[in-house]
Amino acid sequence: IVRGEVTHLCDARTLKPIRDLGPLPDAMTPEAVLVFSPEGLLVANPTRVSDKDASIVWHLRDTRTGQLIRSSAPRGSEQPQPLCAWLDRARLKVLHEDGSLMEMPVSPVEEVRHIPAPERMKLTRAQFSTDGEAALVLRETGSHEAAMLSMISYSGRDDGSLGMEALAARFPWS
Repeated sequence: IVRGEVTHLCDARTLKPIRDLGPLPDAMTPEAVLVFSPEGLLVANPTRVSDKDASIVWHLRDTRTGQLIRSSAPRGSEQPQPLCAWLDRARLKVLHEDGSLMEMPVSPVEEVRHIPAPERMKLTRAQFSTDGEAALVLRETGSHEAAMLSMISYSGRDDGSLGMEALAARFPWS
């Protein structure tokens, strides 16, 4: 539950707070960056390092207890900001506004990977496919041109979840 500066992980049945997740970084859409694994066992969220340090750190937590499983290294506020995230049992993926991708495995013994964008780009909106292997993005094309809707594929596969009908079914409120 997000209310102003407060973000809580809550019990789904009782809505009693389990854990304070910290404030979301400025200009981030909660629906795009607060992500749960498909079976609901894990949650990932970004937060600021501190009130005085606007760097962003990602946390992976157990949803039942709120216990911290893993955290990313801080990413400075001057670096490209996250647009959307995706989580499953194995890893968290975060797509940034420059098209780069951070992959953080759930296992703390595995290394976090930073994958640069395939080409130079500026993204303003993004949504991962249900399998996390592609993202539908809104890409800036120039100062006097309309943004372009395009797809970034990480595997060459298409699970069909980024088509307009599938998106409307997944996100009926949008």
